[in-house]
Amino acid sequence: MFDIDAVAVANLDGVGADEIIEGDGQWGSVKIIDSQTRTLRNSIPNGSYGIAAVGSIRTATSQGRDVVFAPSGTSGTSGTGARLSLRVAQSANGQTLFELNSEPGGIGATSIGDIDADGQVELIIANGSSQPGPIRIVDRDSGVEEWVSPQNAGNANSPFYIAPKFLFQTQLDADPAQELVVVGTSTYDGRIVVLDGQSRKVQLQIGDFTSRPLGSREIVGAALLDYNSDGFKDIALITQPNSTGENGIRVHVFSLGTGLPLWESIRMGQGFATARGIFVQPSDGQDLLVAALPDGLRAFGAQSQLLEWTYTEQIQKALYQPNAPGGAEIVLERADGTMIHLDAATRGVRRSYQLGELSRAIVALPGAPYLLVATANALTLRTLQGQAISSTNDTLTSQSLSPIAIAPAGRSFDVLTGMGFGYALHKLSSDDIFADSFE
Repeated sequence: MFDIDAVAVANLDGVGADEIIEGDGQWGSVKIIDSQTRTLRNSIPNGSYGIAAVGSIRTATSQGRDVVFAPSGTSGTSGTGARLSLRVAQSANGQTLFELNSEPGGIGATSIGDIDADGQVELIIANGSSQPGPIRIVDRDSGVEEWVSPQNAGNANSPFYIAPKFLFQTQLDADPAQELVVVGTSTYDGRIVVLDGQSRKVQLQIGDFTSRPLGSREIVGAALLDYNSDGFKDIALITQPNSTGENGIRVHVFSLGTGLPLWESIRMGQGFATARGIFVQPSDGQDLLVAALPDGLRAFGAQSQLLEWTYTEQIQKALYQPNAPGGAEIVLERADGTMIHLDAATRGVRRSYQLGELSRAIVALPGAPYLLVATANALTLRTLQGQAISSTNDTLTSQSLSPIAIAPAGRSFDVLTGMGFGYALHKLSSDDIFADSFE
């Protein structure tokens, strides 16, 4: 053998001596070798470069044990188009019994809800690569994949030629199913696609290579609001330039019914200015679109279309927490992990504290005065005073921003977190305890 990555021994057939399980270090297969005669009994295709680990597992299909292995390379893919992360195969004939797959770019966007109105909650996950990747709908309770977006085969005008960054569910028509709003980037342009939640057919596409309303602009943040007061949600975006054809940060609003632009802000900053995000702040008289920039906040009136106020602070993230006991708050995070809570009405500082490390994501718990903070090693539920209530003990977040979706589930909350290799579903109980459940 030229190169060996991993080796294990186990009594696979349940008779006599152990067999040797060998994982090839190149493009070869997993081999099962008779330890007494040194002859090859079976070979299980790998399809990836190298083997990270091999072992044996007892299943109901064999008298002895079957083989489990994990490829180390990223080139091999499974039948679903995702990267193969783990395979269980029968030791007798090499037949695949189970595969655990991950997206090549991890998970870049998440959402939770009964999108097709069938009474079952679905998890929606999207590939986190900078290149176009699949969107998948998975049954929350069984983990069974219900749908995967079609492969676009390099067709840049395809609605699925998109690297998703944000997923939203909202009602945009008269049928009971929700619509799925996919927001992302296609090559150098921002793109938005609306899918019917039941049929998965495309209802609307904003942006292709004929029409480029977000040409050379990367979407950094998105939020839903009823901008034109027609009873249906529109989408607000904050974008930054990703080529020399554009400059400055802008806020845009598009109708999700017609795809038409409803409003666009002035340019903020010059050249390759960077944005931090956007959120909607309900307010007396009119809602505010609050753009987060590295040097602070800019609030635009949804009806006035004017800059209503600014707040100067060096920040990494900003979010709106409507459920603070003393009234709604705006929560800011500095680059050193300092958290600043502002009174949303006056922008006066209510409190500040040290988080300890820069977060991967911060979201407000729906309907409750808590924050869910993702860091490099855990998810932590915190009070608005910064006190940690409970935390996971496993590594959950991706290397960059970690997308988190939260949805009420009876007296508990479902928490779906995107990771660099897949996703995890946690249950946040009413007793503030996390119960792990890996999908």
